[in-house]
Amino acid sequence: MALSRKKKIIIAVSAVVVLALIIIISVVASRKDEPEVTTVKLDVRPELRSTVTASGEVRPIRYIKLTSETRHLKQAN
Repeated sequence: MALSRKKKIIIAVSAVVVLALIIIISVVASRKDEPEVTTVKLDVRPELRSTVTASGEVRPIRYIKLTSETRHLKQAN
């Protein structure tokens, strides 16, 4: 059973249309929204430096004494 020229053209055009639809659908499906990224501007902190004394001891330029208060409670007997 031989196909006529008209039927061959219809089959070829149909195949091209189906192939084009598959390509278009795959391209649209593969496009995803980019994730939202939050950016924050950072502040530049001043340079940290230390000085070395003659004894070889490293001391900060500005000394801040940090202490914690501890209270000793006597237990009642």
